[in-house]
Amino acid sequence: DLVRRRRWYRKARLNTKGPWQEIGQTKIIDISLQSFAESELIVAWAISSAGDALFRRGITAATPSGNSWEHISCDHPLISISCSDENKIWAVDKKGAIFFRTEVSFENPMGNSWKRIDSPSNTQFKLISAGEKGVWALDVLSRLSVRIGITTSCPEGTHWQLLPNIPNDPPNLDDEMNIGYKCISAGRIVMAISNSGYVCKRNGITKENPSGTGWDVGIRGNWNWLCVDAY
Repeated sequence: DLVRRRRWYRKARLNTKGPWQEIGQTKIIDISLQSFAESELIVAWAISSAGDALFRRGITAATPSGNSWEHISCDHPLISISCSDENKIWAVDKKGAIFFRTEVSFENPMGNSWKRIDSPSNTQFKLISAGEKGVWALDVLSRLSVRIGITTSCPEGTHWQLLPNIPNDPPNLDDEMNIGYKCISAGRIVMAISNSGYVCKRNGITKENPSGTGWDVGIRGNWNWLCVDAY
């Protein structure tokens, strides 16, 4: 991998007028929101504190809060969920397995069933993020993997490519005892937070090389979470 260091600075700050609107009484541990240029559909999937998958009905530009949660049955309690820019739904269960929601479309936004996706040997995932730049997952050993072989005819892909944690990799240079990553977000770009506290941007991602070539290392701080896309 090749890594470049850049000086990053804050370009803008968002100031909003409250208050937040509470959406029901369901406790949420993860949520994914996606809009689509070719459709008026705005999709929101979430996971309740009990591990249930939830689909938000009635979301439009005029009614962004929607009107109700629809429970989507799953035999495995979930901990992470993500909706891609192509309206494909990915999830991780409490045992670290990854699932793909089949037959999801604009006409059938909740899909039909969950399909378990094979994981690399001895790998337990905990977070997944899907976007224009691919499907990325984070495991309990703080390693990143990217899904390979995703096509129109095979939307779930064929296998995972693991990006090994390298002690002398610049995101880990200042903390070689705590290498790896604690957050990943995929959208029009891919960004991560390293365990040593750096915000990093993945470079060189192409259809031929979906894992990219290296990292731009940016701001270091007490970061825990990031999201690269919004609507």
